[in-house]
Amino acid sequence: MCNWSESIIERERIRERIDAIKRMIKANASKEQIISFGYTEAEYKKAESALYANA
Repeated sequence: MCNWSESIIERERIRERIDAIKRMIKANASKEQIISFGYTEAEYKKAESALYANA
């Protein structure tokens, strides 16, 4: 697979993880719960920022 394809796949994977975190935040999951599911602090902050920027 070429680097371009790999880049697209990686961006999509990241977007899906951020979307999942946003759904959990909307469902009132705590930050600690989300982090315990294997998401990173940076991913959490990015999702939180994106969620509240659109509010």
